Amino acid sequence: MSFTGDIKDFRQPMITSLGIMMGFILNFLAGWAIEGTPEHPALESLSDWVIVITLLISLIVMLVVVYRLLSNKTYDDAQAMYFMTLKLYMFSICIAFLGIIFALFI
Repeated sequence: MSFTGDIKDFRQPMITSLGIMMGFILNFLAGWAIEGTPEHPALESLSDWVIVITLLISLIVMLVVVYRLLSNKTYDDAQAMYFMTLKLYMFSICIAFLGIIFALFI
């Protein structure tokens, strides 16, 4: 499928995939927060902070992508807007995967 100047064909799959990933990340962070106790807080090492920061950055960028996809503003150059949104989308996914991989192996 090639870009024809309208993002409607690309919007639904991107929103669906972002919703699934955001749900997974929020569930992961919530489960991690519940495990923490006053004696053993969930964020006690540098690696814990790296994981949380990467996942939070990923969530913020995902929210920006969702906003860009759902915005009904008209753009002079829809193709440039879409490709920037796609770059942000891929960046957020890569950062999320790095955070999860870091959590699994460190």
